Amino acid sequence: MASLRQRTATSRLQNGQATGEDKAAEAPLKVPRTPDRVDRGRWRSGLEIPRKLLHSSIAGLVLWLWLSHPNLVTLITVLGAATLVIATADLLRFRFAWFERAYEDALGYFMRESERHAVNGTIYYLVGVVWCLSFYPRDIAVLSIIMLSLCDTSASVFGRLFGRFTPPLPFSGRLFGAKKSLAGTTAAVLVGMTASYVFWTKFAARGDEADVSWVAARLQSGWKGKPNPDPWASWGLKRLPNPQRPLTWPDSSGSTLDIRTLVVVNGLTAGLAEVSGHGRRFGAGYGIAKLISKLAPPRPSAQAIDFFGFDDNLSLPVLFGFFCWLSMYGQSADQALIVLAYSRTVDHLASVGYVLL
Repeated sequence: MASLRQRTATSRLQNGQATGEDKAAEAPLKVPRTPDRVDRGRWRSGLEIPRKLLHSSIAGLVLWLWLSHPNLVTLITVLGAATLVIATADLLRFRFAWFERAYEDALGYFMRESERHAVNGTIYYLVGVVWCLSFYPRDIAVLSIIMLSLCDTSASVFGRLFGRFTPPLPFSGRLFGAKKSLAGTTAAVLVGMTASYVFWTKFAARGDEADVSWVAARLQSGWKGKPNPDPWASWGLKRLPNPQRPLTWPDSSGSTLDIRTLVVVNGLTAGLAEVSGHGRRFGAGYGIAKLISKLAPPRPSAQAIDFFGFDDNLSLPVLFGFFCWLSMYGQSADQALIVLAYSRTVDHLASVGYVLL
């Protein structure tokens, strides 16, 4: 009996040692965080000051381009090339540890901690910008990018500061993003209204008169240069038609929304577009991330990578631009023009789908 007890105790000890060794072998290696890595992580947490400053500064750049009247085809080509470069860098980052370290050393201050194992948000940002410039009237595209720069930043800052004091949004995690707050959404609406008022009253009339959707600003435009053509016309793709009535129509000067209605609609649209990000796994965001995951599967030692979020850097400008165009087109026209807008939209989406497929 004593020998049996001794063998049982020895067996338990050996089994315990084996289990401990197995657990040690299965446990992931912990990479020590250097002081620089810790400091950078603190910058990424909280209000993410460097990222927010870069994000907001895009609005000023976009306004400068609006006033400079660049060639739209050239601008989209440059943005497309930048998207390919950044996407290639992401492919290399997911495949090679040495490139990932160099990438984070150079650009880590502008990255969220979650982006270390996910697709770079800049890719979604650039895809959204290219989409707006390609398929929306130029002034609506510019305002969409401004809304992305300012509303997304304000929603993030106020949501982090005051979101815990406000109730959650209805349908959070299903219809709307799971991390969206009432405080952040309210900030996005107010900032969107302010940005809309400033753009339509101070800058819209200084753009290409052929691209100004709001007739009140179009009539004040003194720029007589050559209008920008459709960037993808040679591919059979056209931008959505301009919301203004043709000048040959009677009473064309009174065919758009008044400034107060336009500002309120734009602000509410910006808030709706802002809360729609990160809600579901579908659409262009899913396709982009899925493509990158196929081209560069993660290293075996890497943690799980979430490729399938519908990033608000893409959803906000695309959704805002479309609903801004639809509200200006629909509410400023009679029934015949609304039917024409609907038919043109269906034809446009069908042509886009045909080319993509």
